[in-house]
Amino acid sequence: MREANIAVVIPLFNRATTVLHTLSSVANQTTPPRQIIVVDDGSVDDSAAAVSQWLAEGKQSWKTNLIRQTNQGASAARNRGLAQIEDCDYVAFLDSDDRWPADFLSRAVARLEADKTAIAATADRQFHRKSGTRPGFRSSRQIERHPSVWLMTHDGGIASCTLFRTDAIRNLGEFDTSLDTGQDVELFLRLSKTGRWLHIPGDPVNFYVGFSTLQGEESNLSFKYSDRKHRWAQIREHFIFQQEGHQQVPRKVYLRALARSWHKAGCDYQVQGRFESAAVCFQKAAAYQPFTVANFWRRARLIAHTFLYRATDQSNQLPTV
Repeated sequence: MREANIAVVIPLFNRATTVLHTLSSVANQTTPPRQIIVVDDGSVDDSAAAVSQWLAEGKQSWKTNLIRQTNQGASAARNRGLAQIEDCDYVAFLDSDDRWPADFLSRAVARLEADKTAIAATADRQFHRKSGTRPGFRSSRQIERHPSVWLMTHDGGIASCTLFRTDAIRNLGEFDTSLDTGQDVELFLRLSKTGRWLHIPGDPVNFYVGFSTLQGEESNLSFKYSDRKHRWAQIREHFIFQQEGHQQVPRKVYLRALARSWHKAGCDYQVQGRFESAAVCFQKAAAYQPFTVANFWRRARLIAHTFLYRATDQSNQLPTV
């Protein structure tokens, strides 16, 4: 098999078994990469040893790097891998619990080789969940029409199903290490302003959600943060108003997208019983889209929940007689 001029960066933390399935999906590519870089971000299990053994037993033609560092987060791990790339035109950031179909790299390279002006190409996604629910398919086809709009209005966690031009990523700087979650969305939004983005037709990339926990391994990163939707809303808001995203996304679109993001954050807080935080998010949502029926019922629900919460809280503080 002829290799492609691609580097694959895999950040890893406490997934000694799960990552081997991910590595196998790379090894099974009909067009293998030139370089694979696994960055172990301070794992305290046998992740590094498992990867070392897998690499030693394999017959890969590509150059391999296993880097170990103290725990610094996914952004730092990806940045470390990016810095280790040796003369590769393309880079893919594959999460340690996702898997590629065998022809993913072949299709992705073909798309980018056919259009030298494009900076990235994204495949569709197939979600598999440990709950046993039916797999969920999410198309990325519309990203080709307007990447900034697509990223503002869809789930932007598309690192594992995207191939990037290495220079396009490096010209932006790095993943933002100050962000614990959503750092991929933040980088991709900035990237969306710099060039064309393509869709990769064909089989989707497989995202496995929650399966690693069944083996006692690290869960999906975003699950660690109960305020993750709040943080994601802030990232999109920052892009529009601080990173000149408003020049890329029509006003009507970004107002609706921001209202929806803050609404989702508020609903999450409501489910958690964090009604004061929910109130802040719903107020933000209403500021972006004040005249909608949804906002009316949103406020009504919030008032009811807040009243109940405060009444319960006060009753719990009544002195006993």
